[in-house]
Amino acid sequence: MARFKIGLDSGHSLQTNGKETPFIPELGRKIKEYEFNNAVKYKLMIAVNRCGMDYADLDPGDADIPLAQRSAKANVEKCDILISIHYNALDDKWDNNKGGLCVFHYPNSVEGRKLATCIHKYLRQGTKQLDRGVLSANFHMVRVPKMPAVLSENGFMDDRFEASLMLKESFQLEVAEEHCMGICEYLGVPYVKIDVSTPPVNSGGGSIPNPTPGTSMDKTEFMNEVKGVTEMLKVGSRGPEVENLQIDLTKLGYDTKGTDGIFGNNTKIAVIAFQADHKLSQDGIVGVNTQRFLESVMAAPRDSLAKEIDALKAKIIALNNTIGIYQNKLVAIKNIVEGK
Repeated sequence: MARFKIGLDSGHSLQTNGKETPFIPELGRKIKEYEFNNAVKYKLMIAVNRCGMDYADLDPGDADIPLAQRSAKANVEKCDILISIHYNALDDKWDNNKGGLCVFHYPNSVEGRKLATCIHKYLRQGTKQLDRGVLSANFHMVRVPKMPAVLSENGFMDDRFEASLMLKESFQLEVAEEHCMGICEYLGVPYVKIDVSTPPVNSGGGSIPNPTPGTSMDKTEFMNEVKGVTEMLKVGSRGPEVENLQIDLTKLGYDTKGTDGIFGNNTKIAVIAFQADHKLSQDGIVGVNTQRFLESVMAAPRDSLAKEIDALKAKIIALNNTIGIYQNKLVAIKNIVEGK
């Protein structure tokens, strides 16, 4: 029996203008959409191979391959279905009211809608995101290919939380496996669960590429750096991390009106005051930079604090002495005036 072939497309290249997050201070740069898309495509290649299917890489390498060339390759390779992986954006401005996932198919494509519905079924079961549903659009990559095709939008680059997921390898893997489960359901192929103890085996249908330089897959230290962005605390956060934050802020003189472990408006006001005093972005969100400054202040050596206290005491003593001198002078003047 012939093996199914899946056409896989990573949406945009490293060279594509735009298609990136707003600037992320915690990383010192923007994240390209390609960094997520290509990583997921690479993991999906491994997944479809594991489930007994072949694939065609429609945009290998980092070059910006024209859409017409990608769709033509899918047609020439006689792919059974096509998956185009994307990450959405609205206006390149941070806004936590954006966000969400959806899967597009070509209008009036019955099979395209079936495929999109199968993939969407599993995507919505993963990391909690706004579900924008199964949608139709006249996109090139779902219109021109001769096979059922879908375009998945797996988050928003200008939503802070979803941007923080883009370089998180566990999220990339989750999204790839969810796509694979949907593909298997649509094609009637048994889904083979991932075995993390077994290295990936390429059983044919295209070579599994090496991780692209510059992405999270070959830069462990960079992954460790971005990890902290996903653990930010903000209004609505709850738990021991919030309680510890409240305790630390209170010790430093920033009143959170209690240490109940619930990040409410009072805690946000205290965070903004701390950020203002340390010349940080005053958004009331405890991300990597704010957390680092807080830890640094809390870790200040006690002897250094003691020296500051001693210096203040010395200033108070000197001020009292000065006051005493002026008080004596006032008494002398008073005596002169009264003829004493």
